[in-house]
Amino acid sequence: MTDLVGTCPKDFWPEWIAEGDAVGAPESGEEWGWFTRHSLIRQITTGDRFYVVAHGKLRGYAPVTRVTEQAICRRTGAVACTIDERVPGFRGLRERWWSYADEKPFPSWRTDGVISADIDALAVAFEAHKDASGKFTRRKVIKIADLLGTTPKDVVLGCELTGLIKSGSWDWFVRNGGITKAHLAEIRADRAMETANG
Repeated sequence: MTDLVGTCPKDFWPEWIAEGDAVGAPESGEEWGWFTRHSLIRQITTGDRFYVVAHGKLRGYAPVTRVTEQAICRRTGAVACTIDERVPGFRGLRERWWSYADEKPFPSWRTDGVISADIDALAVAFEAHKDASGKFTRRKVIKIADLLGTTPKDVVLGCELTGLIKSGSWDWFVRNGGITKAHLAEIRADRAMETANG
């Protein structure tokens, strides 16, 4: 018995969910395949679990229904679960490295930690807003969020995901007052004043 893990690319995540037979979706009767040429495909078999990682988290698994030369197949029966460990995306396949006892239900598997910001644009904006202090302040976060049309949370988590800032930075903001509507209003008002004053 060998359970395997694969990464769903960030930009494909919505399409992968929409494919069919996701957790909680009605049974479609279709069979779906995870196509790969990785050598580990030879170690998984019917009844094993195939886990999916996306946006830095384990999202869940589906029971394997059959395995072909280049596809791990599934139908219905997917389970949403995660572990208390950040899981960066990787190429190919890996064997499950945690125990079943480490798994916990993940009801927000679709959206928790999912970054909507364009990662390339985020990196450019981050570099443009760097200064000598090296601090990533609420003001900078909000400026970048407004520039990219996304949320402050997505900006911080996206920067964590790409290694631009330390992992756990969003948790630091949460512990220290968060980024509230009042912060947004204050910083946007300051920016409008700066613009008006030329």
